[in-house]
Amino acid sequence: MTLAATLVPTPEISIRDKNAKSGIVYFGANTPAVHEALDLLVEADRLAPGRSEILHRMALLFDERGNPKRALELAEAALAARPEDVALHAARVQFLLRLDRRDAAKQALDAALELDGAARELQQLRRRLLD
Repeated sequence: MTLAATLVPTPEISIRDKNAKSGIVYFGANTPAVHEALDLLVEADRLAPGRSEILHRMALLFDERGNPKRALELAEAALAARPEDVALHAARVQFLLRLDRRDAAKQALDAALELDGAARELQQLRRRLLD
């Protein structure tokens, strides 16, 4: 087995109908690599508490694992340390949308647009909220 084969997670294959001609191959949130990454980030946060980049990465992993509520908490903690970070604002808006909190997402997006109205990721979120 090659090193690459040991690093690439085994995909989860989902086929809705046994007669289907297609399905979903997903390398996502339940792979050992994601769990290991989250464990390492939790340890990093223990050693250097409150570092916004660590909290941001943890938020993204929690969201990927289907926990946008925890992701939002972590993004908000990261924003407290780095309120000018547009990527953190964008992540916060996405987590609010996943929690079906459109009004809060719109307010968060408006605040983020005041920081950088030209940011591509914010403009994409703006279009999504307007649809």
